[in-house]
Amino acid sequence: MKIEAGMVRRLLLIGVVLALCLAWPGGASAVTLNCGDTVTTNTVVDNDIVCSNPDDIGLIIGADNITVQFAQHTLQGPSVAGGGSIGVTDDGIPHTGVTIRGGTISGFDTGIYVQSDKSAVKGMTLNGFDAGGISFIGDDNYMFHNTMDSAGALSMDIEGGNNYLWGNSVKGGPVDGITVIGENPLVVLNTVDTCDFNGISLSGYTVGKVARNEVKNCDAGIVMAGANGKLQTNTVTGNTDGLFVTDPSALVRFNNANQNTGSGIVMGVAGSTLIQNNANDNGDYGIDAVLGTIDGGGNTASGNATGGCVVVVCTPQP
Repeated sequence: MKIEAGMVRRLLLIGVVLALCLAWPGGASAVTLNCGDTVTTNTVVDNDIVCSNPDDIGLIIGADNITVQFAQHTLQGPSVAGGGSIGVTDDGIPHTGVTIRGGTISGFDTGIYVQSDKSAVKGMTLNGFDAGGISFIGDDNYMFHNTMDSAGALSMDIEGGNNYLWGNSVKGGPVDGITVIGENPLVVLNTVDTCDFNGISLSGYTVGKVARNEVKNCDAGIVMAGANGKLQTNTVTGNTDGLFVTDPSALVRFNNANQNTGSGIVMGVAGSTLIQNNANDNGDYGIDAVLGTIDGGGNTASGNATGGCVVVVCTPQP
């Protein structure tokens, strides 16, 4: 079938129009907003917003089922620590179906603090925060491809059930990178580069999965404290301890824990299963496991300063 050039141009134009419609929620038009405004409908931000007072609230979420599309604009805070400023927060009422996306929040004590279910933060950059970057409380929420860049206390704090974190990036040397508390978390393809304490930590779950994350230069790379968690295909390098697990029924498999100054993998309680993990060139043990850890086989370790593996059997890395 021959397609004429004019038809190709028309198809391309239709594609552009459709892309713009999808990018702007619900057909919303661009709106000029001021510091302190409350948003109650689908909104595309048409300007940079500046907040100058130490206790300012940038934008307030005041309704369910709305999207705030920053359209690559910046919400600028006062850059004064300790005043309690927040970039985006709720009106004191937990909401549902809120999406915040596509912009930069800078210079607030807390970048985003929202109570909401079935909501999302996508493609946001948060920097210059003091207390926290994203703090989200609720169930069934989705944190996707956000970047946190600050030496603040906690870059990402997610609390609730069935929360999904995908492709987020933490840098800037915060105290903690990503903390997830609650049932059935799914934490995939996130990166943390340099922090004072925990890179990624999970607790309060009876089932959960942490996969394909990369953490380096933290005290503990990835910490899991719950039950029935799966910790697989992660890479932890240059931390004090790479993986630290106190989940008595965890499945720990296919992870790479190399060149940490302490041990590559530490199993703090009995009952977990270790399968096909690699732990090489660490400053203490490759795998330091307590009695009662289940050896699923295939673990390898070489070049570790104190020794290869405790309790489980490791073969030398080829």
